[in-house]
Amino acid sequence: LLGYSYRRRKTIWLAIERIRSVTKLPHRFEYPASYSPEKYTEGMFGIIEGPETAVELLLHGEQTTAFLSSRRLHPTQKFVARPDGKTLLSMQVRGTTELSSFILSQSPWVEVLKPEALRNEVAERLRAGSALYAAPTPPARSRGRARRQ
Repeated sequence: LLGYSYRRRKTIWLAIERIRSVTKLPHRFEYPASYSPEKYTEGMFGIIEGPETAVELLLHGEQTTAFLSSRRLHPTQKFVARPDGKTLLSMQVRGTTELSSFILSQSPWVEVLKPEALRNEVAERLRAGSALYAAPTPPARSRGRARRQ
């Protein structure tokens, strides 16, 4: 939900689930002629804005390509089939915060090629997640007999 904050003097994103109450005011609001909600969302992947970034993802497998190419992930998405059977997905996005979570949800069938910062972020999050599932180290056995108290 987009709204104008008089405190911040700018348009901001509001989380609907965090709104506690609403009061209908007696006067009516007229949109400025220059207002365009698309202006705030154009180029974004999700709702968290960031710097404009060229992204290249390598899709592994025909099913992954079929699934993702059947959806509109982003207005700038381009799919290019490669001779090795993989597909290159490129996009020009404004912010990669939500994109990294989306990529993780498609793991291990999607690989980040560019930008390097996004590739490193996804790799680190995969390592951290993998560590949660690593085999636990058995407890060390004590030498000698246990004493009764």
